[in-house]
Amino acid sequence: MSAGPENGSSSPLGATPSPGGVNFSVFSRHATGVELLLFDGVEIRSGL
Repeated sequence: MSAGPENGSSSPLGATPSPGGVNFSVFSRHATGVELLLFDGVEIRSGL
């Protein structure tokens, strides 16, 4: 299993599960960055 970002799809917006993982797509007209925080229910696992 890979554990890093890969190219995905820009639609639909939001989190979309797939057989190979989850595609995250967000939109902002004015953002200069985005943080993705993944939780295991108790602790922060990764900040990408």
